[in-house]
Amino acid sequence: MAQKMLITKDQYWGLTPIGRELHDYWQHHKPEMYRELHQDGALWRLIESKDKELDEMIIELTPSLGIAGAMEVARSEIYDEMMD
Repeated sequence: MAQKMLITKDQYWGLTPIGRELHDYWQHHKPEMYRELHQDGALWRLIESKDKELDEMIIELTPSLGIAGAMEVARSEIYDEMMD
């Protein structure tokens, strides 16, 4: 059963594509952490911060790696390093 989105639709659609990917990963694959961050009032701030960080990473890496390579590195931050 999919967990209910705990940020607003406006917040969600205001994220970059990589930020939405991060949100969706946390929501579906880390539901306990997702809920706890929401209960602590930190969910939106953390997603927004990570979104900006990942987007800046993509922008910085694109000239040397190309967009596909930069996206791959950003995704590794989401799926590899952020996994427990």
